[in-house]
Amino acid sequence: GTEWRCGTFIWSSDWKKDQT
Repeated sequence: GTEWRCGTFIWSSDWKKDQT
């Protein structure tokens, strides 16, 4: 899926595993 984070369009599967 996709998500809007910090005003940037990124893949949820990406930020989830990269989440700190």
